[in-house]
Amino acid sequence: MTHPKTILPARRTRNPMWLRQATLKLHRKIGVLASFFVILLSLTGLTLNHTVDLELDSHIVNVLPLNMWYGLAPKSRPKTYNAGKLWITVLDKSLYIGHYPVGNITGHITGVIAWEDGVLVAQSRELTFYSNEGQVFDQKNFESLPGVILEIGKTKANQVALKTDTGIFSANAELENWQPIKENIVWAKSSIAPEKLTTEVIEIHSGRGLPASRIILDLHSGRIFGRWGAYVMDGAAILLLLLTMTGLYNWSKRRR
Repeated sequence: MTHPKTILPARRTRNPMWLRQATLKLHRKIGVLASFFVILLSLTGLTLNHTVDLELDSHIVNVLPLNMWYGLAPKSRPKTYNAGKLWITVLDKSLYIGHYPVGNITGHITGVIAWEDGVLVAQSRELTFYSNEGQVFDQKNFESLPGVILEIGKTKANQVALKTDTGIFSANAELENWQPIKENIVWAKSSIAPEKLTTEVIEIHSGRGLPASRIILDLHSGRIFGRWGAYVMDGAAILLLLLTMTGLYNWSKRRR
């Protein structure tokens, strides 16, 4: 008599222990990395939901490092001249007397000196007389000058002197009738202005700043990181997706 064969139930194949341990470690590391983005997105998202209540559109942030990051800061370093009691600053083709903007300049500033009740600003092809408040008193164009201005200074008799591509000249009180001279001249040189004044000029030059809502929105969307912002947020999305998948995997294995 033959006995029927006993069919044993198939054994469940269990995932190797190393896979579970590796997945658990990976989940922890991803959690640490993703926590920064979770906090960032949560805080900025909550803040943006209350933009009107917090008046974020009207709150202006004017901070020099932030202006530099957004490209609002000056493109060049300020160059300053001391003219008696006044400081003259040249910044990105803009002229400031003290911390007051006077206007734009078209040429290269070759020097600044105190003159009568104002300042004389020399450009390579132009000489302009400003009041202490920034009003233009007089202006001499290239046709009325003895050449391309290289430097400006004063003689011992307190006359205006110009060093040009054709020689050294001085003029009368009306800045006319330029005559060649041969004497030692005190030429105007740039100097370092007080740090407070320079900071004020840079802040004025950079504009009124940015609304807080713009900055927070850029943080939330990743645009604050510039051209790489989209990739940064793509990486954050992938991290959160991996965190979810590894978390579900570890949870399902613990239930068995």
